[in-house]
This record gives sequence, C-alpha cells and structure tokens, in this order.
Amino acid sequence: MLNKNIMRRNNIILVLFAYLILGIFLLPIYRYQINADGISYISIAQKYLDGDFKDAINGYWGPLFSWLLIPFLSIGLPSLLSCKILSLLIGLFLLYQYAYFLRKLNIQSNLFLLTLACSSLITLSFAFSVITPDLLFAAIGILYLNLILDDVYLQDKRTSIFIGIVGGLLYLTKGYGLPFFITSFIVVTFFNIIKIDAKNWKIIISNFLITFSVFGLISGSWILLISRKYGYFTFSTASYYNFLLTYPHSLGLPMHWMGLLSPPNCTAISIWEDISFINVPIKHIDFYDRMLSFVKNFLSNSCNLSEILCKYSILSPILILISIISFSKFGIENTNKKIFLVYLFMFILVVGYLVIIIESRYIWVSCFLLLAIGSYLLNCIYEIKWLRPIAIHFFTLIFFLSFCIHPIVKLYKNRFVRRNIFQISTQLEKMGIRGKIASDKNWGKTLYLSFYLHSQYFGEKGKANDIVFLQQVLANHIDYLFIYDLQRSKNILSSNDFKLITKINYGKIKFAIYQNLLQSKKNCTYPLYQDKI
Repeated sequence: MLNKNIMRRNNIILVLFAYLILGIFLLPIYRYQINADGISYISIAQKYLDGDFKDAINGYWGPLFSWLLIPFLSIGLPSLLSCKILSLLIGLFLLYQYAYFLRKLNIQSNLFLLTLACSSLITLSFAFSVITPDLLFAAIGILYLNLILDDVYLQDKRTSIFIGIVGGLLYLTKGYGLPFFITSFIVVTFFNIIKIDAKNWKIIISNFLITFSVFGLISGSWILLISRKYGYFTFSTASYYNFLLTYPHSLGLPMHWMGLLSPPNCTAISIWEDISFINVPIKHIDFYDRMLSFVKNFLSNSCNLSEILCKYSILSPILILISIISFSKFGIENTNKKIFLVYLFMFILVVGYLVIIIESRYIWVSCFLLLAIGSYLLNCIYEIKWLRPIAIHFFTLIFFLSFCIHPIVKLYKNRFVRRNIFQISTQLEKMGIRGKIASDKNWGKTLYLSFYLHSQYFGEKGKANDIVFLQQVLANHIDYLFIYDLQRSKNILSSNDFKLITKINYGKIKFAIYQNLLQSKKNCTYPLYQDKI
C-alpha cells in the first residue's frame, strides 16, 4: 500500500512537471491570443494596481481573475503574457486537485497516470484557447467537489468553514457561482444527511449554517459593493445581459447594433469593460410568447450541450447512458455513491446554463468529470476476468484517444492565433495612431487593435444610418475611423473633415484609416495605461 502511494505521488509530480515544461514551451506560440473578455479583465486589474477602486469594482466581471493578475502586472510583465502564465498556474492547481479527485474514485495506478496525462493536455488547450476565468471556476469547482464527496464535512467545523470560503471564491470568479453553490450545497447536503443518524443532526445543522455564514460574509461583501455602485440590488449584472440575448426579438449584444457607445470611464478600452450602464430597450410580450420562447431556447441549448459533450469526447453520450442504466437498475445504494454525486454536481452546473445560454467554456469542469467517470468504468472493466488483455487495451486506447483528439486539434488550430493583429498594430503604432477610435464594422478586430494602440474604442456603426453614424462620430470626438467597407461608407467619407491616413492590406484583413481633422486640431491626450506587448 505504501509503495502504491509513493508510485502515485511520483506519477502526480511527473505529470505536473511535464505539464509545466510543455506549457512554458508553448507560451511563445500562443502569446498573441487575445479576446474581448480578456481585455476587460486586464483593464480592471490595472485599475486595482493604479488604486482606481471606484472604476475597478465591476458587476459584470467577477473580480478574482483580475485580482490574481495584479502580481504579474505589478512586476512589469506584459499583460497578455501575464494572462497566459496565470492560466498555466491555474491549470497546475486544477491538475493537483484533479489527481486528488481521481484518488477518491480509487482509480488503479496505470489508469490514474493515463487519466492525469490526458487531463493535462485538455488543461493546456483550455489555458491557451481564451483568456477567461472559466478554467479558474473549473479548478475551484473540483476543489469544492473533493470537499463534498465525503459526508465527513457534515460533522467537521473546519471543513464547513473551508467549504464556505470555496463557495465564496466560486462566486468571486463568476456571478453564476452564487446560485450554483447555494443550489448544489443544499442538494448534496440533503442527499448526504438522509443516511446519517438523527443524533448528529444538531452538529450537521450547526456546520451547515457555519458554511452559509462564511459564504454569505464573502459574497455579501461583494454584493454590497456592486449594488452600491449601480444603485440597485444585484449579485451580477451579467445574468441580465445574457437574458437579453435569449429574449424574443433580441438584436443581440448592444455594441453590435446600438452604434457608438462611450467607454464607461476614461481608462476603459471599450464599453465591454462594463456594459451594465447601457439601458437596452426591450419589447414587452405576453406570457404565452415568453414561455414559448423559453422552451425553444431550452431545447436549443440542450442541442448545443449535446454537441459540446461530443466535442469533449464522442463517447460522452455512452458514458452517461451506461451510468443512467446502472443507477436505474441497481439503485444508488448498490452503485458508487461518489459517481452519483459527480453526476448530480454536473447536472446542477449545466441546468442553470440551459435556461439562459450555454458555451463550451462555461462547463469545462464537465470534461474533466466525464474523463474521470470513463476511467472509473474502465477500472471496472479491468476487473472482468474473462476479458482478454488485448480487448481491455483496445478499450483503453479508444477511450483516451476520444478525449485527446479535440484538445490536440484545438492547440494546432490556435497556434499563432491573432498574430496578424499584433503585427498590424506595431505598424500603426509607428505611425502614431492613438486616441478615440470607431469603425464601420468588425467590432472584435478593431477592439484588439485599440488595445494594442493604448486607445479607446467607441464601437461600430451597427444599425445606424450614415448620417446618424457621422453625428455620433463628431459628438464623441472620434480621432480615427477604421473603415472596412469603403463602398458602403462613401457618404461618411465624402466630408472634408476626414483625411485618409493609410490603407492596410494584410492577408484577409483589409481596411483604411481616416483621421478626423476637426478632432486632431484639439491635440487631445488620453490617460490609458502603457502596457508592454
């Protein structure tokens, strides 16, 4: 037993070390990856670093990822590199917790090593695909799962306090963490106390209240701060805007159709840093239409969920089906209770997103849990005496390949992603282009360029006509117009107030830059922070 534990510990160290080395090697390949959410987290972290707490407090983005970025930015590391390093370290923490989780399922040594190695590849693909707190949410989620898998926590005060802290961290990572933690902890605790002697109920209730007191203290502090900022009670403003996307006759996110929108503060890159201040008009519809829309959205999200799970592994539906048959045939009492709790955890996580909107990264933790469940089922197959070794090895190979294909393809496709944006920005920076920027379309690309140019991006034309768009440009004192469709923008550019500065033709990216001559005479400066690229 001692030798097994030593071997398992050595395997964990080996996989974690290999993960770090490979991650460091891949850093230069993915250093150019940039996304809108990531820019917001970077900008918020910089505000905390500069002491601008008023603007840093944000109801749309959870603060924990930005807080963790601060040490890297404080020593002068480039912001995008800081995000990649932070994601790598979060992945390291996730893998450590995942190893502990696999031990709880009693996975045998060979399968344990293969599962951990496969999960490290998945973690790398997630860490380098997008700047997001979802990997952090997955890591804390697995830590939380480790704590509640054993019903020991019900009678241990220290563990109860720690679970409350972990729940608070889930909420500070993403607003969704609040309803998820409350629901999951109540349901799992109720499931666990059914089989416990009634004599211990006083201790259980006491520890249950301790957990929620600690959680309430952490989450309540942040809720108080953001509610005070916006002038109304809220635990997250993100839920409202996600709801708008699913509302009947929704036009989508406002920055794609409302025309130019001023950044929420003088150091924000764009309105996306805090979209909470925009009042989006919605059409009131009757109850029947609303319910019909809800059902359609739920079914659509369910189809998307199936696609997401199949991307993780084509065997995902089979794994779920085998488990459902096992639970229904033998009952929870005669099957592995921990596996049932894992499914319960996943169900609670997923069902909340099915109601509003679901994306792959929102449920990354499910990928790791399905991999673990599959390994557990393989572990059961290994114990079947009449199966030939060649059949067992075949099942093992197919299973792990099914989980490795998607991350390998993802890593290959994302190599040097958006390097062209960085190269264009260096060219524009040499020309001294900096200030207030707007565009006729291509919101994402222009936002990334604005970030590199230390400029403010006021958005795209959207559904506004040429006259309204021109009025918005002048009203917002825009310095530069990035025009991607020259034919459709002739009316805008016919004015003598705009001068062609340069034309960019870089592969698939083609646009012209026009300077607002009226604004250039004012010689304005913009207090955006300087960042090394």
